[in-house]
Amino acid sequence: TSLVVSTSWRFELGMSRNENRWHGAQGRLVLEGGEAVAGMLFLTSDIKETDSDGDADHLHEDWSQPLQQLVDGGMIEARITDAQGRFNINMLSLAEQSVQQQPQQPQQPQNPHCQNQANKLDFECYFTVAQRRFIRLLQAIPLNERPLETQEAIEITEAVIDWMDEDPGVRQRGGAEQSYYNGLEVPIVVPNAPMTSISELSLVKGVMERPELYERLLPLVIALPAGHDAGSAGVAHLNINTMDALLFSIFNEEKEQRPLDPDQINELINIRNESLNREEKRGLQSVQDFFDEAFQGPLVNINRQNFNTEQLDTKTQYFIYSANVTIGDKTRRGKSLLHRKPSGGAVTTVWRTDANF
Repeated sequence: TSLVVSTSWRFELGMSRNENRWHGAQGRLVLEGGEAVAGMLFLTSDIKETDSDGDADHLHEDWSQPLQQLVDGGMIEARITDAQGRFNINMLSLAEQSVQQQPQQPQQPQNPHCQNQANKLDFECYFTVAQRRFIRLLQAIPLNERPLETQEAIEITEAVIDWMDEDPGVRQRGGAEQSYYNGLEVPIVVPNAPMTSISELSLVKGVMERPELYERLLPLVIALPAGHDAGSAGVAHLNINTMDALLFSIFNEEKEQRPLDPDQINELINIRNESLNREEKRGLQSVQDFFDEAFQGPLVNINRQNFNTEQLDTKTQYFIYSANVTIGDKTRRGKSLLHRKPSGGAVTTVWRTDANF
């Protein structure tokens, strides 16, 4: 009896292991197959469309709709989201002149106020466009205890910049270099390079001590190529057609440290939504069109000469493919970062992960 029970148990265990391996391998192949289908049928075909949709990428296009499909032995549920609908954290480490501009967005001339050496430490002179926007975003994020004050947002931004830039010096308004992280209970090595995953943000001074802030930031930020390091792929600028509603808080006059007020944010969202819901469903075709309308409405009291529209776009190159595959009683999950070439429309997989981009 003991021999029969032992043999039976080992046989069942072996069969269960084999089944798990088989279902796991099958699930992985279905995940990658869904990724290829998403690239060919949705992203590539979208850029080759000849209808009235124009060049813009927006949330009424086929790629943004969820997919649910039966497969042999189970089901796949997949979704494509716009990676450039989030704030690219790697833009923070770049000097203004190193940011490649989109053809439709020529670089604006330097603020004359900043050409005076005495004004170099003023907010609009000391921080780049991306850094000013991130400071405003941090203050707009709702937290259980209280929103961040301006100085706290500045200090966190400085620490993020020090985490990524090659300069070993500590920025004077709250930065942190290797000496700070060496003093932690568990020392951390500062990469002094662009982030490869947004998960790195949880280790940065100021964010490390505020886990709630990190959780609220996760759906709003991402680590994508930026600057000259992006090479032929180009810079991943923020797509105003697909960006999260809270990200509209980042716009304001260059010298303004605070985000826009909620009423202005809601009106900007309405302008974006109206463009998406018109009969032709073309979305915003250019950044300039959006702000032309905005300055006649919610931004009417803002000096347009002191308002920056750089590092924004209406088109997207980077997308996130996420899927769940259920085979038998096993579920396998995966995420991929896809890059679509703007000219030919070919889609390539940048990397796959179970973590955050």
